[in-house]
Amino acid sequence: MTEKSAADTSDLKKGLRREMLGIRDSLSPDIRERGKILITERILGHQWFYRCKRLIAFYPYGSEIDITDILSEALKQGKELYLPVTYPEGKEIQFYRVYDLKDLKEGFRGIREPSPDSDMYVYSDADSQAEPERDFMIMPGVAFDLMKGRLGYGGGYYDRYLSNKEMLRLHSVAVGFREQMIEEVPCSDKDMKPYQIICV
Repeated sequence: MTEKSAADTSDLKKGLRREMLGIRDSLSPDIRERGKILITERILGHQWFYRCKRLIAFYPYGSEIDITDILSEALKQGKELYLPVTYPEGKEIQFYRVYDLKDLKEGFRGIREPSPDSDMYVYSDADSQAEPERDFMIMPGVAFDLMKGRLGYGGGYYDRYLSNKEMLRLHSVAVGFREQMIEEVPCSDKDMKPYQIICV
């Protein structure tokens, strides 16, 4: 991709991000509650959730779809739950183990995060190849399309995190409201597409 085309893609993303965040922010409480119920049903019935031992997910922030019941159920079932800690100075995320959602504290941009003193999720390609269904990732997004395109928040955190974790990407699902589905998400070579998108 040339510098000009990369800049054009970046500009397209910025405009689309503003538009789609406005749409998501304006969703009614009824739509949000419906979305919470439906995404919980879809994920708890998903074979990857059923079979996984470690769930790598996010804690919903702002108008993101509410997956807190999924997180609670993972803990209830004895699965290892890992949520992100954001390091804005390095534009990176790492995932740390959570034992109780009540222990989360406000971190970057007010997003609730686990303590970085907890155990960090460690990816091993060899272990993932030997036991591919051990890990399951659920990620948020601003907009999605039918080709598994995902528009994030502009920091590239998930793209960098997944760039060298192919087996985890192959067991990843991005979730959102059906109102977040669009015809096409502008993508660059650096964008890591989730393996599946579920919008309800």
